[in-house]
Amino acid sequence: MNNSVLNAIEIGLRVKEMRKDQNLTQTELGKKVAVGLSTIANIESGRNKEIEQKKPLFILMAKTFGYSIDWLLYGVGNKILDGDIELINTISDEMNLTPKARKMLECFLSLEQDKQDALYDFVKSLSNDLK
Repeated sequence: MNNSVLNAIEIGLRVKEMRKDQNLTQTELGKKVAVGLSTIANIESGRNKEIEQKKPLFILMAKTFGYSIDWLLYGVGNKILDGDIELINTISDEMNLTPKARKMLECFLSLEQDKQDALYDFVKSLSNDLK
C-alpha cells in the first residue's frame, strides 16, 4: 500500500464515485459499512476530520465493493480489483454468509482451477473418511 498523505477531499470524491458506481444512496452505503449518514456525507464533502483514524473504514469500503485500497485512498492503480467481488457479494447477501464463510469463498475463487479441483477432491475424501 502507498504511504502518501491522505487527502480528505480527494478520498471523498472517490468514495462518492464508488457509491454511485454501486447505485447506493449515502444512507445505504452507511448501512453496508455500519456508519451513519452524517459520516458518509462528511467524507464525501471532504469535511471529514480525523482522516487517518478513518483509514480502517475506507479499507472496509474498498474491500466490501471490490475496489483497490490504493485507488480509494490515494487515487493510484486500478479502481476495481476483479469481477468476482460482485458474485461474492451476491452469494454472501443471498445466503447470509458469516465473515469466515465469505472469506473461504473469496479464497476458493482466487485459486487456479486445478487447485480448486484438488481442494474439492481433498474435502470429498475427508468427508468420505469421516462417515
